[in-house]
Amino acid sequence: MSDPVPHIFKVQLPFSVGRIVGLSRNDFQLMLRHQTLTREQLDFVHDVRRRSKNRIAAQRCRKRKLDCIHNLECEIDKLMKLNTWHSMSALCQRVCSEAALRPEQLQVLAKYTSPDCPLSLCDQLTGLPCPRMSVSLDTFIIITIS
Repeated sequence: MSDPVPHIFKVQLPFSVGRIVGLSRNDFQLMLRHQTLTREQLDFVHDVRRRSKNRIAAQRCRKRKLDCIHNLECEIDKLMKLNTWHSMSALCQRVCSEAALRPEQLQVLAKYTSPDCPLSLCDQLTGLPCPRMSVSLDTFIIITIS
């Protein structure tokens, strides 16, 4: 796409190219009515305005496309995290059911996991509340072994 500015030296205008681009549609029409322009000048003015509007529209389109890509990347990231969380939850439920842990063992296990961790779901499987107990790791080992 060639820039119309070098051509302005061949087409003399009673106003600047910046003014052509910056005016609203109504003001642009009024300006053209008050000026006596040749056919070549009118064609040039309309071409400059059309190219300018098209350039701005292309910039907006590129920005919308980048915003859309960013939103899709965020959605993919969110869904991947959710998928990982579901996989971990299912694995945790399977491990808990296969291990057949007693409620007190689940409470100790839940103590060492954060509420956001899928391992905390093991405690929810028993239906018992999980108070934050002061149980040492030695007690956990003793409970697990016995």
